[in-house]
Amino acid sequence: MGKVPNAYATIGALSPASLSLMLSGDAALSGGSLSRAEIEAVRLAVSAQNGCDFCVAAHSLVGKMAGLQPDSLRALRAGQPTGEAKLDALLGFARHVAGTRGTVDVEQVQGILEAGYTPTQVTEALLAIALITFTNLINRVNDTPIDLPTPAERVYVNTSTARPVRAVISCASDTLRLSVTYALSMRPWPRPSRPPSAHAWRDSDS
Repeated sequence: MGKVPNAYATIGALSPASLSLMLSGDAALSGGSLSRAEIEAVRLAVSAQNGCDFCVAAHSLVGKMAGLQPDSLRALRAGQPTGEAKLDALLGFARHVAGTRGTVDVEQVQGILEAGYTPTQVTEALLAIALITFTNLINRVNDTPIDLPTPAERVYVNTSTARPVRAVISCASDTLRLSVTYALSMRPWPRPSRPPSAHAWRDSDS
């Protein structure tokens, strides 16, 4: 995306160790057997289910870059099938795991395996769910200002509280070091409510 998103900048500012763990997890997923489009579909579906506006915006954008079509992106945000049977099996499993407690029903596990996913890919899907759930929680608690194009039917952008901040983000292996100026509102927790007038809308799919 050419910049450090506010979510990663917030995590890095508050807990560098947490950001390093996230970057390592992202690298593991990138080197795994799930496709980039499948990973982004899981991230978007779980973010929409969790009501994380920032991650819905971010993974709508990255999902488009990964090859997900506009109709599929809209379906993912709405919790609807994409029309691709194998992918929908993965997404149904992800939504079920993310939205329930206790032992996952054997039918759910059997269903994703029968759709053609391997036990290794199921494990990678669980990692994707865990990582995106953490980011969802950060953004929901922080009410992170959205600094990305947003789907008009789902999320909003807060343009009233951002200010320039200088940050250096490093990954665990110290092979990635980014220094960038970005817009970030470092608000204390608990953060204040945002007035309706602070919302601006943009559409990112087309």
